[in-house]
Amino acid sequence: AIKPVSFERGGKSANIVFADADLDAAAVGATTMGIFNGAAGQSCIAGSRILVQRPIYDEMIARMVKIITGIRLGDPMDAASQMGPIALDRQFEKVKSYLDLGRQEGGEALCGGQAGEAVFGAGSPHAGGYFVQPTLFAGLDNQARTVREEIFGPVACVLPFDDAEEAVAIANDSNYGLACGLWTNDLKRAHRMAAAIEAG
Repeated sequence: AIKPVSFERGGKSANIVFADADLDAAAVGATTMGIFNGAAGQSCIAGSRILVQRPIYDEMIARMVKIITGIRLGDPMDAASQMGPIALDRQFEKVKSYLDLGRQEGGEALCGGQAGEAVFGAGSPHAGGYFVQPTLFAGLDNQARTVREEIFGPVACVLPFDDAEEAVAIANDSNYGLACGLWTNDLKRAHRMAAAIEAG
């Protein structure tokens, strides 16, 4: 018998920030969607392709780096911890491989970039855990594997864009169309973007 089914095949969602957005809210939202979403970024709808309009690119990066570097890693049962480890050893190894790949592709880890024992040091009780520092890459284009492939960990990439048309083109140039985030105070633009972006 033929049954109706739908497949959720993963995501590499665009998270688009225009220059007119509330930058404080956008920085929190972008890091939440791209890094925090789920446990240690392990969420299929993570907005881990962060597209930022060029006039505010440097300012947004500074705000996001400040937030990301303040994330407290630790035992998920400890109320002081904000992010725990990666769930499985094989996934931990996969995420680590993307930290290396991002650098090999010419990206710069603006913050984070370490995993395993390097996160806490050999003497820490967490040294053997599957911890990955929340990481933000810059300097990659939308064709880089680190940008295009689902990492399923606390790793996001930030890319600049000039105008709405370019943002739509980058957002839609993806193997995944699961979700999208949009930050603007222009309601008409928001409606136009929502209609043009191919995302669930």
